[in-house]
Amino acid sequence: MKILVTGCVGFIGFHLTKALLEGGYAVVGVDNLDTAYSVELKEDRLQVLPHFPYRRYDLSDASLVSKLFEEFGIGYGDIVIHLAARAGVRASSLYPHPYIKSNLVGFHNVLSEATAHKCQHFIFASSSSVYGRAEPPFVEEDPAAFPLSLYAATKRSNELMGYAYSYTHGIPVTGLRFLGAYGEWGRPDSVIWIFLEGLLNSKELVLLNEGENRRDFTYVADVVEAIMALMPPTFESVHPGVPYRILNVTSGINVRILDLLSMLEEEVGVKANVRKVGPNPSDIVSASADPFNTLKLIGREATTLQIGLSRFSDWFKSYHSR
Repeated sequence: MKILVTGCVGFIGFHLTKALLEGGYAVVGVDNLDTAYSVELKEDRLQVLPHFPYRRYDLSDASLVSKLFEEFGIGYGDIVIHLAARAGVRASSLYPHPYIKSNLVGFHNVLSEATAHKCQHFIFASSSSVYGRAEPPFVEEDPAAFPLSLYAATKRSNELMGYAYSYTHGIPVTGLRFLGAYGEWGRPDSVIWIFLEGLLNSKELVLLNEGENRRDFTYVADVVEAIMALMPPTFESVHPGVPYRILNVTSGINVRILDLLSMLEEEVGVKANVRKVGPNPSDIVSASADPFNTLKLIGREATTLQIGLSRFSDWFKSYHSR
C-alpha cells in the first residue's frame, strides 16, 4: 500500500509524513513550496524528513497530477491524504485567485485522479471555518451553509465535491475539520507563533476583538494520530449507501485568546506589549467542538495545552537560535 500525501511539507503534512515514514509506510509526497509563508521554513522541514519520493508540483496543473499518479503507480488499494491548500482566512479576501487555483482546481484534480485510479480512501483537510456563525460547540451535522470568508467557502466546496464524487463513483471520502492545530514546525501566521515572536522580540501584539475570541487548540501529534487511525476506510457513513463522512478533529481544549497570551507570557517569562482592537468581520468569535470522535481515534486524553505550549516554545527558541 502506498500513501500519497499532498502538502507534505506544510505544517500538518510534514508531521504526518514524518510519522508515516518512521512507521515504515511507503509514502509519496508532493508540495509546491508555496510562498504564502516562509519557503525557508518549508525547505527546513523537508531536510528533517527521511529520504522519500517527493515531487515539487503545482496541483492546479492537471497534467502534473496525472503524471504523479502514473509515475508512482498510485491506484487500487492506495490511500490519498490531501492536505495541500492555500491557508489563511484574512488573506483570502485580499488575494482570492491563489485560493481558487489551489483549493478548488488543485483539490478537484487530485480527487479526480484518486477516483479514476480507484484508490481505497481519499482523506482531505477541511476547516472549522466552514461553520461560520454556527453556535458552538460545532457538530458535524451543522449545515455549514454560510461561510464568512473565501477560504471557508473553498473548504466547504471541497466537502461538497467530495460528497458528489463519493455518491457518483463510490470512492470512500473523509473530510477533516481541524480546530486550532499547533505545535513544533508550525505556521508563522498562527496566533501562537505570532505571540511567541512578539514576546521574545518585544513587539507590539494586536488583539482582535480585544482578545475575547475563543478557540480550541489541538496539538499536532494528536492530529496526526487521528489521521493515521482513519486511513483504513472502515466506517459507517451517515449517508446511506455513500461512503462519505465529515469529522471534527479537536482536543476540546477551548481557550480565550487573552488567556492563551497569559499562558505564553508565563511560559517565556515576558510581559506582552498589547494593543486591543475591534473584531474582524471574517473571524469566528468562538470556535469549539466536541472532542469525542478525536479522543476515540487516538485512544487517550488530548495533549494538554500546557504541555503543547511548552514543547512548541522550546522548539521555537531552538529553531530561531540557529
